[in-house]
Amino acid sequence: MVINLVCMWLMTRSRASKDDLALRDEKHQQLATTVADLDKRASVMEEAIKHIPTQEDLSKLTVSVTKIEGSLESFTVATDSMARAVDRIQDFLLNGGAK
Repeated sequence: MVINLVCMWLMTRSRASKDDLALRDEKHQQLATTVADLDKRASVMEEAIKHIPTQEDLSKLTVSVTKIEGSLESFTVATDSMARAVDRIQDFLLNGGAK
């Protein structure tokens, strides 16, 4: 009788261990899948970060935009003076020229 109880206890313990191992294997597989997914996401992020401009690039861009603003101001001044000259010529021609 005692031997039967010991055998039954050992078999129950053995089944519990197999169940525990199966559960651990399942959890391990889930973790492995999660790690693989995170690795893929990290790779995608690393690739995206390669294309982000650096501080040096942004500084160069700022300098270029500043130069363009200066050129536009010069162009505006030249255009304004040309517009005044055209207006004077137009007034001259509309008033019959030099009388």
